[in-house]
Amino acid sequence: MNKKTLALVIAAVFLTTLLFSCAELGFNTDPSLSLVEKPGGESGSSSVKYTDLTAEEWLANLEDDNFGGYTFTIATSKPYRFYPEEEMTGMVNPALEKRNALVAEKYNVVIKEVYYEESSLQAALSDAVLAGKQFSDLVSVSMPVMSTLAAAGRLLNLFSLPFFDVTAEYLNTSAIKNSAIGDYLYAIYDQASFYEEDFWCVFYNESLLPQKAGEDITKAVRDGTWSWDMLLSYAETAAKDVMDKRSPDLRKDIFGIGSYASSADLYSALFASSGNFLFGDTFHKKAAYSLAAGTGDAVAAKIKEVVKNKSYLSLSGEEASSAFLDGRTAFFVYRVGFANAVAATNLVWGISPLPKVLEGQEKYFSYVGPTSAGISVPVHQSNSARTGKVLNALCAASYLNIEEALKTNYITFCLRDNDSAITLSEIFKNPAINVGTIYSEGYERVSLLTRETISEAITAGDSFNYLYMTNASALKSLNETDFK
Repeated sequence: MNKKTLALVIAAVFLTTLLFSCAELGFNTDPSLSLVEKPGGESGSSSVKYTDLTAEEWLANLEDDNFGGYTFTIATSKPYRFYPEEEMTGMVNPALEKRNALVAEKYNVVIKEVYYEESSLQAALSDAVLAGKQFSDLVSVSMPVMSTLAAAGRLLNLFSLPFFDVTAEYLNTSAIKNSAIGDYLYAIYDQASFYEEDFWCVFYNESLLPQKAGEDITKAVRDGTWSWDMLLSYAETAAKDVMDKRSPDLRKDIFGIGSYASSADLYSALFASSGNFLFGDTFHKKAAYSLAAGTGDAVAAKIKEVVKNKSYLSLSGEEASSAFLDGRTAFFVYRVGFANAVAATNLVWGISPLPKVLEGQEKYFSYVGPTSAGISVPVHQSNSARTGKVLNALCAASYLNIEEALKTNYITFCLRDNDSAITLSEIFKNPAINVGTIYSEGYERVSLLTRETISEAITAGDSFNYLYMTNASALKSLNETDFK
């Protein structure tokens, strides 16, 4: 049986299992999910859990309207997120087509995606805003660009968008709340924009690890014991020659751990993988440090142990990814979408969630990094009520469907075996997103108070208690000036 046929069989078996488990397919699996009315007068209970509704039923619960065939335009810097590519294979195309058809039927609109390079999109949107004109109905760009646009007043605060329900059950409520500061929310990160591809994880090269290490990693993930201590042990074994060198050759030696990310991005990712954020609940609340200083210090110490380990490759970007793809790095920390590049190699590889950072940590958390494209609304909407209603419909019709399609594609076309499929499901479970990552590029104080503070704790060894006191005036200014 060839690899592709085997992958298809594995995918079919695995997906059959997944379809019987909402916990594996959705983020919001809380048994206290709110109930909604079952449309159509069916017999039995008149209310059902939201996760039990079909896509058609989800949309039937939204307020009706008719927008007369309006072309609803989404400007995006990541193509084929909102409209299918004709040549695209797999399950994503049908899911997009169904999603758009349901929205069109609900509101009589035509979904149109317009692709721009990020710099061009940013310039064109700014020009339209300055001219007092509508640029598009929605815009989808990476976090740095979104943050810059928000800080410049180019985006609408989603709390003020008519009819849009930021607490709807078809959204990842936790991710939405963690994307807001006070009464400001400029972007949602959700399945409608394929943000799952940006969940951070660990890729590993089994050829550089002891025999059956891949099986042991999969078992550890299943048992909840996959930790940085376990990963470091394997990494040091793989990089045993480097561990004994005074001056390793960064372009020839075999290393244990690498990452595409810059140091600051990596620190943020690993910190988030502990499940802790420096700011706590900022949804309709002022930003405030809420993480216990001792806990923060423990997380920073573990991250320092990882990045200061002699098996760690200090290169980043394409140099670091090439080292992994060429078979010179045992573990590589980056986004799920990197699986497409790994699958094109001859590596015997696997995938896992980011390991647990602290003892007693209950879950694995997948950092949602700055490459993730959210959904925002430009200011100067010609009909903001229409925008709010259609955005509701896009998100509702994307719920589970887009994630299932994306997961199916990875299982079928990228992943090597059933173990990888299982660990991919674990990666998708708990996205970790926070305002420190989302807004740091556009707001200097957000960067100082979160991203730079984490870096300072790791590189300089300053305690969080000291850093909290040092940042007090900047935190006050953030709440009084930037997100008042």
